[in-house]
Amino acid sequence: MKIDNLKLAPGKPGTPQAKTVGAPVKPGGAPPKPNPTAITPAQGAAGVRLAVAGVVIGMASSFGLTRSIATFLFGVKAWDPAVFVVVPIVLTAVALAAVWLPAGRASRIDPIVALRYE
Repeated sequence: MKIDNLKLAPGKPGTPQAKTVGAPVKPGGAPPKPNPTAITPAQGAAGVRLAVAGVVIGMASSFGLTRSIATFLFGVKAWDPAVFVVVPIVLTAVALAAVWLPAGRASRIDPIVALRYE
């Protein structure tokens, strides 16, 4: 055993300490494997927050810009209530589908198989 391959522990002269490679392991073993279905709600919640923020910002800017675009509209009022109700609902539904469909597909795939494929 060579001394130059070992480090001496601080505070304890003469006590050899092996070099650490990687992360130290806890005495209890590896942490429990996370449930892959728990990832989907987290992704969905982030997507819902982004969709709601987009709808709120879009509604605020559309209310603010209606006066400036009123000259370009023919046959439709600038403050048409049907547009201000239907469009945010449709856009929110599309955003939620865009979040949940890929997350649902990803939760059905075994992570080990996906890593082996790459």
